[in-house]
Amino acid sequence: MFGRMPMYFNPVRQATTFQPEETSTTPPPHHSLSQLAQKKQRQPTEYFSTGVWVMSLVFVSLFLTLSCYLWHHRHPGHPPRNTTLSSMGVDLNASRNASVDSLGADVVSALDFQRCNAGLTSPELGNVKADTTLLGKQCGEAEAASIAGALRAAGYKYEATLPAPYIYPGYLQQVLLSVSVPHRILALQHLQENAPSGSLGVLVKFFAWGLPVHEAHLRAALDSAAIASLERCQLLAPCTHLPKMTTSTAMIFPVPETSVLMATDWASKSTTGMTEEVVPIVSPEAMALVYNAPPAKGLNVLDFDSGSSVHGIVAAMRGAASTTLFVTNARAVRFARFSTWLNGLEGVVSIVQGSNTYSATSEGLLPEASFGLLLAQPPFLPVPTPEAAMKHRRNGGMDGQKALKDVLAAAKKVLYADGLLALVTDFSVPKLLPAAPGCHLGAPGFKGNLIVKKQPLPAQAYASAHASLASQVEQVGNLKLHGIGAVASGFMFARRMSEAGNAMTCGAMPLATLEDPLAWPTKTSKSDRPCKLSNVTVCPDGGAQESPLGLMGLASAS
Repeated sequence: MFGRMPMYFNPVRQATTFQPEETSTTPPPHHSLSQLAQKKQRQPTEYFSTGVWVMSLVFVSLFLTLSCYLWHHRHPGHPPRNTTLSSMGVDLNASRNASVDSLGADVVSALDFQRCNAGLTSPELGNVKADTTLLGKQCGEAEAASIAGALRAAGYKYEATLPAPYIYPGYLQQVLLSVSVPHRILALQHLQENAPSGSLGVLVKFFAWGLPVHEAHLRAALDSAAIASLERCQLLAPCTHLPKMTTSTAMIFPVPETSVLMATDWASKSTTGMTEEVVPIVSPEAMALVYNAPPAKGLNVLDFDSGSSVHGIVAAMRGAASTTLFVTNARAVRFARFSTWLNGLEGVVSIVQGSNTYSATSEGLLPEASFGLLLAQPPFLPVPTPEAAMKHRRNGGMDGQKALKDVLAAAKKVLYADGLLALVTDFSVPKLLPAAPGCHLGAPGFKGNLIVKKQPLPAQAYASAHASLASQVEQVGNLKLHGIGAVASGFMFARRMSEAGNAMTCGAMPLATLEDPLAWPTKTSKSDRPCKLSNVTVCPDGGAQESPLGLMGLASAS
């Protein structure tokens, strides 16, 4: 169950609240079993035709009054909920004295997870509005630095967030919501048995796995400045049905083999009541480009609406002369700016917002011929209906190529001569391949190559993997209508041609295949890395280097 997820697995979907027959997210009313049995046996006329109804009403009123009085004094930490730990009944002075060894000792059961996890709706998470995450003047560079410092001090890095058995951490919360209840019980048991201990374990569950944690444990795991920063940035979502437990409104993902921390939404972020577009996680596809992107050192780099902005942030950490993040919605701007603060890149990274990817060039938002490297992750995702397009705003239009065309049009204008384009996406087969993509998509003047998966995914299988988009019949019909028989994941590496008179020439764009072009590099990776097969660039690290996990290569500044 916990093998690596398929690369075409859709990371952004609305959360599903599971309610097994034997459980309920609504607490039962204050009645005894005998009272409920009597209630079923009586007929309505018995109450209203005798004096029993009046006496019963008086008795029940006295009983409820006494019950509420006793409940209030036994549970003083149950006032109307908001997002500050002090208002939740947590002793802000004493909680730091809690034994670190006991942190994370509380086991989250399947029922607990059903009642509270980071993918639930606002009413189930203390009525915290999703559109307010990282919003407000009180949430700034100092708050991000405080949170990042506390995480790094606790040893919060990718290796610590790896679940056992293994699954990509960014997908864990979504998988837990998707599996059956028996599987979820086993998964949660194994997860927590193998989770890091102490403060680190609390932070991993809270920021990486989407599990609820005890408020006192969170307070003990972080210093007072970090806790105050969580509150000011509205990163706390208290559990409505699990008193004294809380979740995080955003994921903070530690990028493998780097010190980079990225703020994103959760994979199964509930969009109920949201007006903003969800910020996608740092997916395995995104990491594949991180490991295969051309060296950024000394270049002016543009991250062209990659969703999480991870490519621009990593490029800045690799020594780019300047980095610009182009994003297309207000929520993505907030999250991207917070990620720059988490990594101490304020003043190094600039953010430009446009209404859509087409506006980047049509409205002159990006200066022409001013970048040496453009990194992109255009969504393919063909949408067969307007309803599907509204449900999944990051899409590729009906034929799946709209976002790719926008990237190529932007690259043609903003890259200077000999500038590089590197992108990861899905390509349609055979409509796009093996035609020269630059000319085919209306952007001549590039030469390079495509490296795609050797065995494309048939249209039927692709539709099945994206069942939340539309029915298989609608999807397959739409794919066939646009000449798409299969879909192949992979990379495009292209260089803008500088020869005089070649601005409108279709440069060579040979095709190469790999068993899995999105696989992360390992010690055995030689010529089977996409960046190694490119004829216009080199790998970011000059080759593969074994990671401590044996899963990935080092992608550091050269």
